[in-house]
Amino acid sequence: MPRKRKSNISQYSKKARAMRIIRRNETSQQAELRRLEQAARDAARRAAETPEETQNRRQKHAEYMAYRRAAEKSHLVDDIWSIWRLAEALRRYHNST
Repeated sequence: MPRKRKSNISQYSKKARAMRIIRRNETSQQAELRRLEQAARDAARRAAETPEETQNRRQKHAEYMAYRRAAEKSHLVDDIWSIWRLAEALRRYHNST
């Protein structure tokens, strides 16, 4: 019987590992250019959003920030982040049904 394959969920992909190395070695000018390019892509994506998508994005961000504020007060960042991810997963589940 063949051995059971272990999950590699916790491992970085090759592309992620390569990008981490590239970012570690980039100059401050290259980092700034990368951030500006990302900001331009984000702005273009937001400009193409429908009003419903904008409202959903803002609501999601507001919930995330509420969890972050609660985490800062209680010093339980990991627990609060886990709760937020669980709430997000439940919301996706309920929206898909």
